[in-house]
Amino acid sequence: MSQIGTELPTDKFHHLIEIDETERQLTIFRVRSSGREFYTSVKLPEKSCDEDPVGAQEFCRLLGESILLDSPSGRSILFPRQLS
Repeated sequence: MSQIGTELPTDKFHHLIEIDETERQLTIFRVRSSGREFYTSVKLPEKSCDEDPVGAQEFCRLLGESILLDSPSGRSILFPRQLS
């Protein structure tokens, strides 16, 4: 994943994921009532899941962790004691 700022947002928002098939690029935006803002962008793996199942699983794991840890709701559910 590309480098992301260390300050985590605390206001509520959703994530929007866009995939550019031609460029093989996955882009994530934070969507708030005021609009959307860029969060991160990453190239999709060169190999398919059939060709590299371990690499695909690791990519998906890192992507999911990144989204959950960026999400104030996700953090409050997964780490309630650390946030109080």
